[in-house]
Amino acid sequence: NWDNAEWSKIHFPLLKTINHSSKTSKIIEIIKKHPNEKITIFSQFTSFLDLLKALLKKEFNINALLYDGRINNFFSRNSIIHLFDSNTHHNILLLSLKAAYAGLNLVSASVAIITDTWYNSSFDLQAINRIHRFGQNNITFIYRLFIHNTFSIDLFILNIQNSKHQNNI
Repeated sequence: NWDNAEWSKIHFPLLKTINHSSKTSKIIEIIKKHPNEKITIFSQFTSFLDLLKALLKKEFNINALLYDGRINNFFSRNSIIHLFDSNTHHNILLLSLKAAYAGLNLVSASVAIITDTWYNSSFDLQAINRIHRFGQNNITFIYRLFIHNTFSIDLFILNIQNSKHQNNI
């Protein structure tokens, strides 16, 4: 079974080689802006989540929890969500868009960061709906990260999503 302790054994060498990118710098800025809040960070790329987990360990000594498709045991997935919901020492949860697509209630979080956009906008909306739903008592902050002034696949996908929404109206 894949768990967060096993991740540390496998990916510990990453801690020595992690550098900042535009997105990781922005993520760190957002985390600093919301120091006492539960934060969910969504990406479609599990390799990015691995790098981000290592960076958070290096920069803040934060043991972010990881929830992705490599966790194949239902009880392991539930224990990660329970740990995030109930433990004040675990304020950051990294989630793959596909693994967190449906069935999760993350109203203990008040911040969602979407690091990259999926071709199908319903995945992004589902990620937002994990924290912004019935039972949420806090103001929620949603951040979608884009790289401006470059050819960005994120902006290309956003344009595709917008045209799909206009055609459906």
